[in-house]
Amino acid sequence: MHSDIEHWLNEIGMSQYSAAFLENDIDMSILDQLTEDDLHKLGVSLGHGKKLLKAIEAINSASVDAQSDNLSDHHAAPERRQITVMFCDMVDSTALSVQSCTYPLK
Repeated sequence: MHSDIEHWLNEIGMSQYSAAFLENDIDMSILDQLTEDDLHKLGVSLGHGKKLLKAIEAINSASVDAQSDNLSDHHAAPERRQITVMFCDMVDSTALSVQSCTYPLK
């Protein structure tokens, strides 16, 4: 059974690095954290390293685009909620408000 990382490396034509990725516990969850130096330590050539970083960037941008689409879909239609408003009027509240607001005017 192939892991996700093996499948991805095969898709981008870099299956020769599958063993190195697996031996170093590199999986899809940490792929976006790999640096050029990390790839060099894994034995990836400079040219292939650049191609891998470009492929990783493509995965990240596709993920961001998908998340953005999900957020825009979620906020596309306003949510409607029913609310209840209660208004209470005390007897003689107008008279009480006039009495309490009798400040001397200057």
